[in-house]
Amino acid sequence: MAPRDQGRPVPPPHPRPQRPHEPGPAGAAGTQRWMELHLPSLPENVGIARVAVAAFAGQLPFTLSEIEEIKVAVSEAVTNAIVHGYGHPHGIVTVRAEHNGSRLLVVVRDRGRGIEDVEQARQPAFSTDPERMGMGFAFMEAFMDEVGVESAVGEGTTVCLYKRPRPQEGTGSPEERAGTPAGSEPDPARLEAAAGLGDGAREAGSGGRH
Repeated sequence: MAPRDQGRPVPPPHPRPQRPHEPGPAGAAGTQRWMELHLPSLPENVGIARVAVAAFAGQLPFTLSEIEEIKVAVSEAVTNAIVHGYGHPHGIVTVRAEHNGSRLLVVVRDRGRGIEDVEQARQPAFSTDPERMGMGFAFMEAFMDEVGVESAVGEGTTVCLYKRPRPQEGTGSPEERAGTPAGSEPDPARLEAAAGLGDGAREAGSGGRH
């Protein structure tokens, strides 16, 4: 048996590094709320992603008009992943939404074909598919505060959509505008209105990135 090393302190275990967009420790200042979906690359799942993100966004004091803008942007991003990222029903589209109480982030990721020229793909009306308008990124950029795109050919594409509630005249913090104290649960009726539950789901976005 090897002699035991005495008197030498044992180093503490290294903490596990956080992945990008991973929520911080529970109870920490600025802890983010989040949700994540893993959807087969089927056209009918565009509506599922849109409604789920809209309901989640209802935790922030977005107006119904802003919620509609978020729904359009999410529809376009998920449609791009399904139609252009994969083009078949066997892929997985990851949709993650998170907020820190003041700003919404939606990440749509696929592991499909990727985009050869991101800047060209972001130009309005650019499309490699003659049956599509090529306005997907244009709608995202029009309706969100910021749009980030990372892509590699053969590896897939990640789209990040950012949006803050527009301040209303004579209002205070995002929590006060929502009528919800920080840390408390949002009003379920507000979440249902934000998601458009009970309304007929719109068809998937018509834009395309190619």
